[in-house]
Amino acid sequence: MFKLLQKNRLLFLLFILSFLSCQDLVYKKEITHGYYLIGVDTSNNISLCYELQSGSYLGVLDSGIDRLGFNEKVIAVRAINSWEASEEKGKFKYYVIPLFEEMDEHWVDTLTIGPLTKLEFKEKMKELDAGSVDFNIEK
Repeated sequence: MFKLLQKNRLLFLLFILSFLSCQDLVYKKEITHGYYLIGVDTSNNISLCYELQSGSYLGVLDSGIDRLGFNEKVIAVRAINSWEASEEKGKFKYYVIPLFEEMDEHWVDTLTIGPLTKLEFKEKMKELDAGSVDFNIEK
């Protein structure tokens, strides 16, 4: 009986370790103000994340990111709608993330504005007096 328990404990430990190893970052690129492009397990599925003081990352915008750019006021993201059931599949959608000198990590994930159409994006940039942003960073 004791050998069976040891064997099950070993199998359980190996099972847990296999899940933990799936959380390795395979892609990490700093953007600005504590924001990073992060790929977990694969560099094809990139998310925009904010690095917390603890060293962990808070997801701000998940997959679909095509290009992004930033200036001193905002991060602008162009993403591709990949939902198969959507009639908007394959079309671009836009997001705006305002930047602040001091970020409170407790509300950083609530700052994302979008998804927006291209026209709505341009209007929001004017409203925020954010100037222009070149989408010059690819995932």
